[in-house]
Amino acid sequence: MKDVSVTPCAGARGVLWAVWVLFCLLFLHPECSFAEAQVEASPRLVTIGSHDLPGFFSYIGGVKTGFGVELCREIARRAGDDVRFESATWGEVLNHARTESNYGALPAARSKNRESHFKWVGPLLFKRYWLFTHHSNKKHISSLAEARNAEAIAVVRGSFLEHYLVDAGFTNIISLSDASQCLRELGDGRVDYFVSDEEVVDGLSHSAGYSPSTFRPDFLLYENPSYIAFSLKTPCSVSESWQRALGEMKRDGTYRTLFRAWFPENKKYFYSGGDALPIVFSPQERQWLKEHKVVRVALDPGFPPFEFWDSAGRPAGMATDYLSLVSRMTGVQFHYVRTGSWMESMELLRRREADILPAMLRTEERLDFVAFSAPYQHSIVVAMTRTEHPFRTRLDEFRKERLAVVKGYALYPGTELLRKREYRNIESALNAVSTGEADFYIGNLAALSHVARSAGLTNLKVSCRIGRGRHALRMGIRSDWAEFAGIISKVLSVIPVQEQSLIYDRWVRLPHERPVSLNSVLWWVIRLGVPVLCIFLFLWWRNSRLRHEICDRKAAEAALRESEQRLSMALDSPDYGLWELFIPSRELHVPERLFQENLGYLSYQVPSNSAVLRKMLHPKDLILLEQSLNRYLTGLDPEFSFEFRIANSSGHWMWLHIMGRVVGWNSEGTPSRLLGLCTDITSRKELEDRMREQVTTDCLTQVSTRRHFFDLGHREIARARRERTPIGVLMIDADHFKQVNDRLGHAAGDTALRTLAAVGRELIRDIDLFGRLGGEEFAVILPGAGLEDALNVAERLRREVENRVPCELGPLGHGMLKFTISIGVASSFGGEETLDSLLSRADVALYEAKKAGRNAVRCSVTPEKFMTPLLLPPDEQEKRDA
Repeated sequence: MKDVSVTPCAGARGVLWAVWVLFCLLFLHPECSFAEAQVEASPRLVTIGSHDLPGFFSYIGGVKTGFGVELCREIARRAGDDVRFESATWGEVLNHARTESNYGALPAARSKNRESHFKWVGPLLFKRYWLFTHHSNKKHISSLAEARNAEAIAVVRGSFLEHYLVDAGFTNIISLSDASQCLRELGDGRVDYFVSDEEVVDGLSHSAGYSPSTFRPDFLLYENPSYIAFSLKTPCSVSESWQRALGEMKRDGTYRTLFRAWFPENKKYFYSGGDALPIVFSPQERQWLKEHKVVRVALDPGFPPFEFWDSAGRPAGMATDYLSLVSRMTGVQFHYVRTGSWMESMELLRRREADILPAMLRTEERLDFVAFSAPYQHSIVVAMTRTEHPFRTRLDEFRKERLAVVKGYALYPGTELLRKREYRNIESALNAVSTGEADFYIGNLAALSHVARSAGLTNLKVSCRIGRGRHALRMGIRSDWAEFAGIISKVLSVIPVQEQSLIYDRWVRLPHERPVSLNSVLWWVIRLGVPVLCIFLFLWWRNSRLRHEICDRKAAEAALRESEQRLSMALDSPDYGLWELFIPSRELHVPERLFQENLGYLSYQVPSNSAVLRKMLHPKDLILLEQSLNRYLTGLDPEFSFEFRIANSSGHWMWLHIMGRVVGWNSEGTPSRLLGLCTDITSRKELEDRMREQVTTDCLTQVSTRRHFFDLGHREIARARRERTPIGVLMIDADHFKQVNDRLGHAAGDTALRTLAAVGRELIRDIDLFGRLGGEEFAVILPGAGLEDALNVAERLRREVENRVPCELGPLGHGMLKFTISIGVASSFGGEETLDSLLSRADVALYEAKKAGRNAVRCSVTPEKFMTPLLLPPDEQEKRDA
């Protein structure tokens, strides 16, 4: 079977695609689409729908108005939106709010079955819903069971009250299109009850012509705040901006002013400031209040945040806030009695020297001397241990450990058999747990958190929750004041939900618990699970990439080590070294070994700055070096590389080659540091000079070779053409040279050629060109020389060779050598001819000199007369050579 492999790139692309898909699933949720993040350039149009509710949402003079209308207009103005209103049946309004974007239903109750289907803005009003009946109905309903047995109850179709009654098991409901129809049915006697709030019933009664006493509230069915319910298609930016605007209105007083303007005397609604409904007391309770104006309160000094004494010696805590509300609603004044412990407070209540303990747990033992009110606060019970203590899940897991308890506090069920240590208050008990004197403490979560935070006990933690129930805090009143217990229970029952939340948030500051739906649970599972999966996939992809990078890095490190070894071996030679220049200070670091071993300097003579190095450089090379460096630093050259001559310790010139690049910049972005390699190239330069000499200089005669002669000759012709100057050419040939070779040998011929070359070098100028064209044939180019000057040079050269003292042929020779030469001369003005034509005319003149008997000079007067080729026919060439 063939191996199948997946390339890293393909695998990475697959993982990236998977992460992108999961990212879209996570964040492109209908509640939080990316489209919401787009800020619209023009105001958004928001539609608010409702059914007709007098004073809240109705037409006056053909104009839509009411508290809800004005409230929404002000919210829209602050949110920068346009708003319009439409009326329909409540069922139609809710249907639009479920399906249309930027559509809100008003006023909507936030029930459990609606929670996940809308986006909520509010609360707007806290309302109580009653079972209303006709004043002629003599029956009185006192419980839900009795309400379920009523004959017919009218309710608005699609409203949350309809869902509430269905969920509560009511089978006697009649759903009608709107509240007006429900009221007409009640007024005509076709139904026994109508579910609504007092404001709606009063407004509809007035509109329909009924007297205020026609309908009466018979049974309080439900208390719930009202909201604006937006569809899930509505962008979060709309609902969030409206919620912020509503909060601003409540903080700056606009909400209260608007509410008072529409409901100046109405106490059937109560707004978020906390105005409560009136309380109906029994005759006995009213008589008790008349007889008792002052009540003594004993606090538990160590039970924050529920009851304690603050740093200024004043009573404080959640219970005292509730007592303040009781005092405001009943007129009773509370006098606080300070005690040293909970046991002392309990003893005062037992002896009736105190009348009330505002935060107590109801137990069987306390019923003998305490009358309890209805509960006003429920809290979770937890076990608190040290941070190093293992987490527990049940109370029975603590059976071998020591429990700290507060003396006089009620014991939690199941702790009777545990080992206990008693302490004065909660802080003392938690200190014992913190120091290891006890192992754990069981109590109210809010109280434990507050005390631990205030006492700075940072080594404590919540180990587990004890049971599924909650601490129900009540007010404990002396047992002979049962009427006062009832009074307090009634007051606690009418305190608005928002007021209770404000008290709780003031002292505990725990997040408000919202009802949890299955959809929200699933959605949070997705929101938490998908990121975890994305992180896992990313880590897997990253790990795969890291493995490949590790392999690549190991290979790169191996290559780097090999390269470093090669560089180290290379730099180990004195011919190489690193140089470094700091531009601002001109500080210079040169390869000391190269300067000492190759240039012969001592260690203290090695230059340490650029000024010392400048004195060692050849003057011409110094200028060129500075120009090359400036061109590189200004960006004109892409790289810096230069060869220059430098004097060694003996004063001889040696060659160095440097190359480098900028490796440091200052804060302004200009180069500040150069680093590069310095190489001794003296040997290479000497080799190049020898090779150049072999190419350009004839090894026998030490004059220019034919190729080099022609290269330089073409340049001189071009220069004469540019400068419009004359130029002369001599063609020289040794007479009877073949006979010399044949008779005296090639050594004699070589001696003759060297003698001819030596004489010519002595006579011509430095700017003249002297070259050997082949065999015994030579040529001379005379820049700036006319025909007459060229003839003079030729004649002097002929005489000098003729009169030269005969040279010995050497130990192998046979006497003295004496020879003559023949010369052909040609000249041109302004470079009008090519080098080949000039040499051709000079060669023809040389042939004439040969014919005239040799040892002679002849010239070519005009190009036309002597236009013969440089290469003669074979027979004439043989005659000339003879």
